[in-house]
Amino acid sequence: MTYTANLGTGQQIWIGNQDTQTIIGLSSANAGQQQSQQTGFQTGQWIAPPMLFRTASGFIVQLATAQGDRYLQVQGSSLQGLSAAPDLAAASAVPLESGTAPAMQPMQPMQMGNMRLQMHPMQMQMGDLELRMGHVNPAETSAAGTTPNFCTQCGQRLQVGDRFCASCGSAISHA
Repeated sequence: MTYTANLGTGQQIWIGNQDTQTIIGLSSANAGQQQSQQTGFQTGQWIAPPMLFRTASGFIVQLATAQGDRYLQVQGSSLQGLSAAPDLAAASAVPLESGTAPAMQPMQPMQMGNMRLQMHPMQMQMGDLELRMGHVNPAETSAAGTTPNFCTQCGQRLQVGDRFCASCGSAISHA
């Protein structure tokens, strides 16, 4: 079972138990950026759902396990296990919902000035410079195979069928 909560400012936490290991993940999303991380802790098998508390310095996850209570601290994007029980007298409980870990959303194409970035297929363009990965343009293939777009030695643009770079003379490897 996985438990999730919204921590505010676009950050979400998810907590899951796999045998004796607790997996905690943090994800955040804002305009044009997504981040996700997860960390595993040996905590033992849970005997009750986890509890989440907001403190002045971040968040505390309390886990009831067969070996006793375990505590994990979340400060910003940092996760760490605590060796002793923290003082939760001034903390407020944060409700956890059962569910699944949040999935990363596909990144939408971005444009900033003369720079354009797209993920599927991976493509970046800045002015006249273009970088593409993940697909081959049929106009850039020859009978011998695929001709790379640029020389791996000097970066000069190559023409279909080139066997040597016109700029530096390096041999061109055809796939």
